[in-house]
Amino acid sequence: MPASNGPNVGFKYGWSDFENAWGSDMNDNLIRADALTQLAVKDKDLSAPPGSPVDGDRYIVAGSPTGAWTGHTKEIALFINLAWRFYAPKEGWTAWVNDEDVFYVYNGSSWALGQDWSASAVFPWTPTVPGTYSLQVWVRNAGSTASSDASYTSQAFTVSGVAPLVVTALTPSPAAPVSSGTAVTWTATTTGGVGPLTYKFYVFNGTSWTLARDWSTSPSTTWTPTAAGTYSVQVWVRNAGSTTAYDAVGTKNGFTVTVGSH
Repeated sequence: MPASNGPNVGFKYGWSDFENAWGSDMNDNLIRADALTQLAVKDKDLSAPPGSPVDGDRYIVAGSPTGAWTGHTKEIALFINLAWRFYAPKEGWTAWVNDEDVFYVYNGSSWALGQDWSASAVFPWTPTVPGTYSLQVWVRNAGSTASSDASYTSQAFTVSGVAPLVVTALTPSPAAPVSSGTAVTWTATTTGGVGPLTYKFYVFNGTSWTLARDWSTSPSTTWTPTAAGTYSVQVWVRNAGSTTAYDAVGTKNGFTVTVGSH
């Protein structure tokens, strides 16, 4: 079975026993690990490869690259075994830039400083990727041109990811069986996700699905069946700002409606 690429750093894994490609793929893994662990690059402003690189040199490729770097804007360029290798960054990666003595963070579209020199002692920062972070502040005296005159590094702190949105229950009141003409309130219970959540309800009569209620922030809706039968009720739920059809779905099958009294 061909190896798969890991979604984060891109290590290969999942070889079949005795697979021939194992050796070369593992060699690629080790080169990648050596290139990206404790990432420090020599420069981030070059658009063309330097004239005399040595093994292990790493760069962030600047805009409009030429030569061997063509087509690799913003990527990490590694010179190894007399050739260039390139690694596309992921959001949240950090790199120390040697010629600037500064850490840069890849924000998903560009390499950026947390905050460049400013008279403000406040830095608003919103982490977008789970992980363990430390923040460092550099301070300079008025008129100083040093890299910094003082610095302080925070203790490491953990940013946890948002739990995925899950529908844990879809509850009717009153419970089945009910007579036709009875108003039934359905309530969705969820965990995870990013609020405010929105909800959309459908009813299946055994033949077709119909919309019971369009998108709303209310997790409950009231539905009044007009005919006896066995129904299914389904709720679609979306995270705040989501434009997908739904981020989670829950279904309650086998809801029995009997003939109402006349």
